[in-house]
Amino acid sequence: MDDRGVAKSTGDFAAAIDDDFAVDTAADVAFLRTRADIDPARIGLIGHSEGGIVAPKVAAKDPRIAFIVLMAGPGVPLSQVLAAQRARLAPAMGQT
Repeated sequence: MDDRGVAKSTGDFAAAIDDDFAVDTAADVAFLRTRADIDPARIGLIGHSEGGIVAPKVAAKDPRIAFIVLMAGPGVPLSQVLAAQRARLAPAMGQT
């Protein structure tokens, strides 16, 4: 799937929060359940980085999610992760 606002997806990725991504992911799962070539009892989620926050949110609301895999999820509050990322990216973007 595309992120919000990327390729054919609509929306504004920069304005989205993890709850928005959880809604998107739940919609993706619902779509997969409509496909004849997908076993709905074997749908799981793999969350990387912020997806490590999103996947459990979706699975907690949907008991039919078969499994979740969390990879490199944040170990500190997301606000701290974002502040650290901004601080490290700013010089590369020409900011002082």
